[in-house]
Amino acid sequence: MKDQSIPMAERIYGVSHTVTEDTGFGPEKIDINFKNPVDLGYDPQLLAQSGSDIVAAANGETALMLHVVRPVDGGIELRSRFWLGWNVDLQTHEPVRVIPDDAKIDGEVAKRLGLHNIKEMTNLAQILPSLYAENKDKF
Repeated sequence: MKDQSIPMAERIYGVSHTVTEDTGFGPEKIDINFKNPVDLGYDPQLLAQSGSDIVAAANGETALMLHVVRPVDGGIELRSRFWLGWNVDLQTHEPVRVIPDDAKIDGEVAKRLGLHNIKEMTNLAQILPSLYAENKDKF
C-alpha cells in the first residue's frame, strides 16, 4: 500500500496499492486504485436491491475491475468483471479508454487474466477463513 498512515480498517476504498501480479505473462508491478462502487457511478439503492455486494472496485492501470459477491445456498458466489483497456472517470462516471485508440486487447490477455483470477481466488479461499478468524476483532 502506498500510504501506510491510513489505518488498516480504512484501507479498502480511496486508496492505491502497488502490487506484484502475474497475470500469465510474468510478474509485474501495477497500481490499483480501489474505489467505493458509488464513486464509480453505481447507484447504492440499486446495488442494495440486487442482493449483491461489490467487495472490490478499482481503476487499475489498464482495466476497470469489480469483484461482486452474492449469497447462494450454502455460501457465497464471487463473480469478477474486468473491462480491459478502460477505467471510469470519477467526476463524470463515464467510461474512459486508458490504452491507445489503436491498441487491441489480444484474446490471450483475457484468457490468462481469467486463469490468474481463478488461481488467486482459489488460494484466497484457502487462507482467508483462518486469517479472518484470527484477526476479526483487531480492527
